[in-house]
Amino acid sequence: MVINLGVLSSISGATSRCKNVMRANLYRPNKVPSQWRSLAANDIVDVRVKKKVLAGVESKTLAEIGEELKLPGSVSYAVEGLPVNDASLRIATAAIGEIQVTPATAATPVALVNIRIARLVRVAPRPIPAGPIRVRGAAAL
Repeated sequence: MVINLGVLSSISGATSRCKNVMRANLYRPNKVPSQWRSLAANDIVDVRVKKKVLAGVESKTLAEIGEELKLPGSVSYAVEGLPVNDASLRIATAAIGEIQVTPATAATPVALVNIRIARLVRVAPRPIPAGPIRVRGAAAL
């Protein structure tokens, strides 16, 4: 399942416990398994956790997203502009920032659905307003 930092932080308490992590692998671009090879512009971290950890995370496959869009004909998929060969790849719905659809034309007979991952917006902390300065003792005279 493709997730972003927002989804990861919502389940981080459960995944931080080692007993919930079944396996973790770091794949370099030249060592990525075939089903993710098209997404390997950078390293891929594959963390397998117990099903109960992801029980509350809603997700959809690329094929389900394509069916909801009701696009006629063939559809190809991409994540962040990188083509995905496997339409069964799951994406957490909270991680979807934007769905871009390029409809099929005579020149390109296949419609393209590009999933953009939501970016976390960092909120700057509110400044603490300066309060009155109180001086005690002889210095106050």
